[in-house]
Amino acid sequence: MLDVYPIQIRAVIPLNRIEGVAVLDGVEWIEPAPLLKVRNDVAAVIMNVSGARSQMGLKGEGEIVAVCDSGLDTGVDNHSVNGDIHLDFDNRVIFFNLYGSSPDDRNGHGTHVSGSLAGNGARSSGRYAGMAPNATIIMQAAGDDYGSPYVYVTNFYNVLNQAYQNGARIHSDSWGSDDNGYYNGQSRYVDLFTWRYTNMTVFVAAGNTGPSASTVGSPATAKNIVAVGACGGYSVSNANNLASFSARGPTQDGRLKPDVVAPGTYITSCKSSLVGGSGYYFTTQGTSMATPLAAGVGTLIREYLRESGVQNPSAALIKALMLVGGREMTGSGASATIPNNSEGWGRVNITESISPAPPKTVLYRDVKDGLDTGETYVKEIYVHSSSAPLKIVVAWTDYPASLSSSVKLVNDLDLEVRGPGGEVYYGNDFTSPYNDTRDRRNNVEGVIINRPATGTYVVTVKGYNVPQSTQPFALAISGAISTPIGVVIINPRFISTEGGVATVNLDDSNLTGAGSATVAVTSTSDETGLMLTLTETPSGSGHFEGVFVVVNRTPNRALNEVMAADGDVVTATYTDSFPPGVRRGTALALDPPEIVSIEHDAPFSVLTAGDRVKITLRGSRGTSATARVFRGMQIFNVTLFDDGAHGDGLPLDGVYSNELQITSVMNGTYILEGTLNRYLLSVNATAPYPIIINQSAPRAPYNLRVEVDTRGEALNLTWDADSEYIEYFVLYRSEELYGPYSPVANISKHARYYKDTGLENGRTYYYALALFDTFRGWSGFSRIVSGVPRDLTGPIIEPIYPREGYTIGSLTPINLSLSADTALINLKYTRDGDRDGLPDENESWHEIGNLTPGELPYIWDTREEAGGPGEGDNITLLIQAWDFYNNSRGLKLVDLTVDNTPPGPPTLDDLPLIVNTTHLIAQGWAEPLGYVEAHLEGGERLNTTRVGELGIFIIEMDLPGEGVYSIRFSSYDRVWNGPAEEPSPHRVVVDLTPPQPLFTLPEVVSSGVLLTLDASQSGDSSPSEEYARVENYTWIIDDEEPVTLYGARAHYAFRYTGERSVTLLVRDAAGNWASLRREVTVMDSSPPTPRITGELLVIEDKIFSLSAEDTIDDDPTILTTGNFTWTLSDGGEVTFFGVEISYIYYTPGVYPATLKVTDSSGHYSVLHFNITVKDVTPPVARPPSKDTSLTNHPFLFDATASTDNDPT
Repeated sequence: MLDVYPIQIRAVIPLNRIEGVAVLDGVEWIEPAPLLKVRNDVAAVIMNVSGARSQMGLKGEGEIVAVCDSGLDTGVDNHSVNGDIHLDFDNRVIFFNLYGSSPDDRNGHGTHVSGSLAGNGARSSGRYAGMAPNATIIMQAAGDDYGSPYVYVTNFYNVLNQAYQNGARIHSDSWGSDDNGYYNGQSRYVDLFTWRYTNMTVFVAAGNTGPSASTVGSPATAKNIVAVGACGGYSVSNANNLASFSARGPTQDGRLKPDVVAPGTYITSCKSSLVGGSGYYFTTQGTSMATPLAAGVGTLIREYLRESGVQNPSAALIKALMLVGGREMTGSGASATIPNNSEGWGRVNITESISPAPPKTVLYRDVKDGLDTGETYVKEIYVHSSSAPLKIVVAWTDYPASLSSSVKLVNDLDLEVRGPGGEVYYGNDFTSPYNDTRDRRNNVEGVIINRPATGTYVVTVKGYNVPQSTQPFALAISGAISTPIGVVIINPRFISTEGGVATVNLDDSNLTGAGSATVAVTSTSDETGLMLTLTETPSGSGHFEGVFVVVNRTPNRALNEVMAADGDVVTATYTDSFPPGVRRGTALALDPPEIVSIEHDAPFSVLTAGDRVKITLRGSRGTSATARVFRGMQIFNVTLFDDGAHGDGLPLDGVYSNELQITSVMNGTYILEGTLNRYLLSVNATAPYPIIINQSAPRAPYNLRVEVDTRGEALNLTWDADSEYIEYFVLYRSEELYGPYSPVANISKHARYYKDTGLENGRTYYYALALFDTFRGWSGFSRIVSGVPRDLTGPIIEPIYPREGYTIGSLTPINLSLSADTALINLKYTRDGDRDGLPDENESWHEIGNLTPGELPYIWDTREEAGGPGEGDNITLLIQAWDFYNNSRGLKLVDLTVDNTPPGPPTLDDLPLIVNTTHLIAQGWAEPLGYVEAHLEGGERLNTTRVGELGIFIIEMDLPGEGVYSIRFSSYDRVWNGPAEEPSPHRVVVDLTPPQPLFTLPEVVSSGVLLTLDASQSGDSSPSEEYARVENYTWIIDDEEPVTLYGARAHYAFRYTGERSVTLLVRDAAGNWASLRREVTVMDSSPPTPRITGELLVIEDKIFSLSAEDTIDDDPTILTTGNFTWTLSDGGEVTFFGVEISYIYYTPGVYPATLKVTDSSGHYSVLHFNITVKDVTPPVARPPSKDTSLTNHPFLFDATASTDNDPT
């Protein structure tokens, strides 16, 4: 039951919707989401931790402690790096980030409390060391990225589980919500977790809301934690004062809180480097500061217990020891005697808890097998001095309470102490007469006698009311005590006879330091028994333990075995020297119970209020049986009876039954768990199907019944239903009890009868009926019923081969299609020359044989020498079949002709001699409509194919792999007479291995240089040496465009430069190809050849263009990687760069020019050329400057003033 995982959901709900949510299926409790607020040198002295360190060496070695808080310093602790975190924690922290983006501490709270718990004081030379400086720390960072005073813990169970699974057994929580003593969801989560994992001790801050009563917050209101209040921490004298802010009890249900107090004012501890300010430490106060100090003491107590031999000490034991060692405070705020609701059981003091000064000693017991209702545990002690108070504390980890219960205590134990004068003290009754009031609230009870009389005290722990399982507990006693009276206890009290292991515990202070003691272990059946040596555990404690085993056979004494039968009393006998006497402890040996099955009768039904579900458990007889139907924390207990009245009608037969009536409070999916008990020996089992309850669903049909239809192949169903809003019924059917179920029919709401037809006789069918109401609600299944249709007819027979009129061969495969109920088949034949289905004259029916359907097809040898009819006869075959009910049916196959003559061998076209595949196809001729079979020499069949009507066949074969094969072909006729084999096999070589190409190539070659490509070293392997050769060589050369050459040797000169490749492909005789590619760099070995395109005769005053794009080079990238330099003359030199240029001449004439092209390898060529500029502009004539002259005088005509753009 307790493995059902708790679920908590946080949601924002409008106030007017809360009531609606509360009635939803699965909602148990609604409460406001709590706002969780985060809540050392002198402190160590106050709690006597300094003495525990120096005198007992307790420093938390080997312990893992967990802190859930705002984070820790930088949030990074790489254990292979020094100094990445506050040195007081370096290389000892394991981080888990629960909320923010990083586990660093921007608030400072988490760093401070971690330092108080387990800082090592490295930054203060040990002055501000925490209580357990050598412990490993798990930091579960739940703070935000803004340093706010809140932590974000939505599910405390998950937080505790994470820490526990990573090794932590101490958990410190300095946070909580101010809930004024209420027990809420977080409180129950921690109680649930600690109930399941009883060795996890959780310390929680009580809160800072004092000094009023009932101010303790949650989860400090949980039962199973140690709630810590705060006292003064400034000095030893100040420690007697209770801090005014420390929250007080009681809880709302009247339980005492806090449990203890620890220093919580003026506490100096580690400072986070992310909160600003200087230094490595700072001082603050609060129950937050007290909690890690108390948790540190708990850590040292756990270390002490482990080193003292206590394996896996329980949280209850650590709590009991802390409480029994609590110091009563007398200062301000702490005037009442302990225990009280201000300081609990007092201020933490580790010395008083584990090693007080003489004459006081501390005795403790971790009683893990616990108590049931009505059982008791007794311990006798001797008080030898009245100078020290006698303080007795019993603590237990209780079952988690329901949030709605008014009293949170579930399993109630009682402490009772009887003094030497007969005076009686009740646990937690601290007012005279000390024995008139029982505590029904707390899971801690104590007795304090300040001046005890000397003598023997009897301490008794009783199981007053233990409804949930067996309740373990821990006992701690402090005082001037010893245990001189030997006390012998056997645990457990009930031991399995099938190898049950039991421990004998002896307490006798007279033997303190003896190291060992001896007891006699016997049983009713084994009166000789064995002498068992007990070992003092721990050394010097006066407590002795030894283990023996109970068996139900001849015992092996070397293995400490004692024989016992069911019901035997097992006794451990100890002879005590002082006071003299014989002390005995007993236990009962029992055969363990056994559960065969646990089930209920509604595995697929959806139940509603008023329905009943029958629970049946099958197992050992004569025990008590119970069942638990549970869902989360909701549990319904059912007592099961084997009295004949509740179940199968047979009393004491090991079948336990009862009914559970569904009530209105049950809704959801419930697990059914059954338990068989023989005293404390019990065994549990879970039903394979849950119980499903839906109160909003209509009630399912009931009294569903099934009857066999007398005509067979059908079943008749009837039922009852009482819903007045039925829309229609749906019938479901399956051929397996546990489904799947498929709908068969929708049935009218008025019907109470249905006939299911078309069923197979002899097969079991399972039915469930459901209904839909007018609101479209589905009822779920009714109870499951089953029926088997009765078979009234013989089996159905259909021939597959042969059929009427067939010709059959010497080995005829008779095959039939039969109905599933066929049980037996008989075959007979008769010679029937007139084909009338009856034996010929002087002929009878001849037996072939009987067989079952699983023996089909049946091979019938028709040859006469084998008892068959022989060649050429016309026969009738009689087939008879019977079902499981002895119904029979017969079938005659008339006009069958027997052919026993085989065909001739096949003729094949030539097969290839060598192939490169395992898949072969052959073609040939054989007897039409017959068969051809291919098989390897030696017998392995490859394939069989049918021959066509013209006698041609094609057969495909798959060979095993590479190799040389001999294949034979055989033929059969159409009725499988044969085989007729070819006289000789066909030899085929299967070569799957490609040849191995090989050639070499220089890494760098020059363009234009002729290369020799040589592949003559290439090779080939083949299963047959005659074909181990390369038959084809193909060269593919990448030279800007592919070039293909052939032959083992080839020659080639690369034309173009750059990264090139040569690929060799080789093919062997089988057609296998392989390739080898090699890369080569082709270097430039020649200059480029410049070529010019464009007009070299140009017109004056007009732009012209020239291009070198036709330049040739063995580097195809010459146009992009080459350098093109143009030099033009125009009254001087004009230089251009690039593949193309443009220019303009203004003066006619002939102009020399050059083009220099340089490739990427530095080779260059120069091309000289002329550009002719054509004159298209007419000259300008200018007349002489004088325009008059004298008559008869000569006149000079002068045109020298004329101009032209051509200077010539």
